Amino acid sequence: MIFQTDSEFEPDIQHFGCYFLSLLWQLNRLLGVPDLDHKVIEVIYNHEKEDKDMASEAFIQNPQGLVDFIAPGKVHFVGKQDKSYQCAPGEFAVQCWYNPATDFHHFVAEGSDGGVGYDPIQGGSRTVREGAIDSKRVYLLI
Repeated sequence: MIFQTDSEFEPDIQHFGCYFLSLLWQLNRLLGVPDLDHKVIEVIYNHEKEDKDMASEAFIQNPQGLVDFIAPGKVHFVGKQDKSYQCAPGEFAVQCWYNPATDFHHFVAEGSDGGVGYDPIQGGSRTVREGAIDSKRVYLLI
């Protein structure tokens, strides 16, 4: 399993790559792309920074552009949804959690049961243990 804190990653991914890695985990789980390998992930990250789909600190500023690069024509970014949003058939989500005690946000991949399917922090993040879902980023398989 790959985690954002793995030493093979550059600092931006290690500290801020939770949304990016959660989205890649979902695309791999559902479509088999990309191969979840540190080098492949770094290539995607660097390409997406160059074409401005990602900004510094691994901020995904164009989710549709990112998924179009990884899985062209297979995924549509639906948008940011409320924490109570239930995915329809063919949709998947990346959950955004918030911990008021630390004032941190953290993204995880939603599992098929609506719970956390993958947390990019090995052993699970404090934000998920002590916080609550704040919102979801929803995608549709097409």
